[in-house]
Parts: sequence; C-alpha cells; structure tokens
Amino acid sequence: MRPIIIGILLFLAWLILSTWYYTNHIYPVFNAADETDITEEVETSVQPAPETQEESTAPQLPETITLYFDLNKTEILNPIEFQDFIPAGKAFLEAHPDACITITGHTCDIGTHEYNRKLGKRRAESARDYLVSNGLAPDCLEVKSKGESDPAIANTSEENRQRNRRVTIEMRQ
Repeated sequence: MRPIIIGILLFLAWLILSTWYYTNHIYPVFNAADETDITEEVETSVQPAPETQEESTAPQLPETITLYFDLNKTEILNPIEFQDFIPAGKAFLEAHPDACITITGHTCDIGTHEYNRKLGKRRAESARDYLVSNGLAPDCLEVKSKGESDPAIANTSEENRQRNRRVTIEMRQ
C-alpha cells in the first residue's frame, strides 16, 4: 500500500511542477501592464482621417443582394433580404439620380432554354414589383433574364440547382 501512496504523491508533485513550468516558461501568463502599454501606444499613434461633409452625408452604394425561388415559382423565398436594401436603395437613388437598379433573373437547368429565359424574367419582374410596392420608382428598375445561361454554381445536385434559382439585384451608376 505504501508504494501506491508514494506513487500518487510523486505524480501530484510532478503535475504541479510541470504546470507551473508550463505557465511560467512555455506559455507566459497574461501581463495586464504590458497589454495596457501596447494599447496606449497604438491609440495615440493612430489618428482617424478627417471626414469631409460630403462623405458623411452621401449614402453608400448598397451591396448586391440575391433572392431565391422554388422550382418553377416566382414567389420570393427570402424577402427579408430586402429589409436593408430598400431604405439604402431609396437613399442612394435620391442622391444619385442617374443611378439605376438592375434586376437579373436566373434559373437552374431543368426545363427548356426558352422556358427558363421566360421564368427568369418573371422572377425578375416579381422582385421589381416588390421593390415598387415598397416605394422605389419603377423608372429606375431594369429587368433582365439570363435563364440558365449564368449559373452561380454547377447544376450537379438538387442543392446546387436551388442556389441557381435566384434573382440578383445590384445598383449601377
């Protein structure tokens, strides 16, 4: 019984010493004073560039958004994507009267080329109608269809086909 107790005590002593050595020599313990000095140096040496009045008031160009559809459908599956785009799009169009929104309909490779081209156009028109119903002027909305000719990814699986049933909406100046 005595050798087991001695073995356990030696193991605990080894565990404590190895942990101490690791934390102090191999992986240094976090030193708050050193971190504060580095942070203070960075904060004092980096100064933000002064903003001009024009930059701060000009609305940013909204990002391109992608809307998805079910097979042979024109009902938007993810209209929540419009929540940020519509107000940003309105502000951008007001600030840039020459800007326009291009709405491009896409489909997967199921069906004929002619059917997919028409379906892509109907999807793009559905997105345009949604934008118009939310206050965007219809005269600055351009509708196009690429049908199956420009897939986002190869139509090799049902999941890929679902990602190709889409409408892309982008601003152009």
